[in-house]
Amino acid sequence: MVDDTSYFLPFDTFEDAYTAMLLLNSEVAQRFFTSVAFLDSKRPYTKKVLARLEFRKLLDVVDFEKLKDVEATLGLPATARESYWRSLIRKLDQKAPRVLTLF
Repeated sequence: MVDDTSYFLPFDTFEDAYTAMLLLNSEVAQRFFTSVAFLDSKRPYTKKVLARLEFRKLLDVVDFEKLKDVEATLGLPATARESYWRSLIRKLDQKAPRVLTLF
């Protein structure tokens, strides 16, 4: 059940969605959102705020070890694969620099 303030991110594979979830839960992403959102407003995380995050830049600062740390912090089983991580970076590098979609 969601209301009118929910945002949906579609993905082609579970691995894409899982990796995006780990990235969004990383300390770097959380600090970024805290710094650009108006936390005292009724809806601090607007579409405009969420759209400011660039996943490719996030990949530059959240390496695979940090991704594994997020997985452990969330109490999830070790699912993330480094080979997929590297292929994701290559895939995003091949896209136009200002592509709005993650995958």
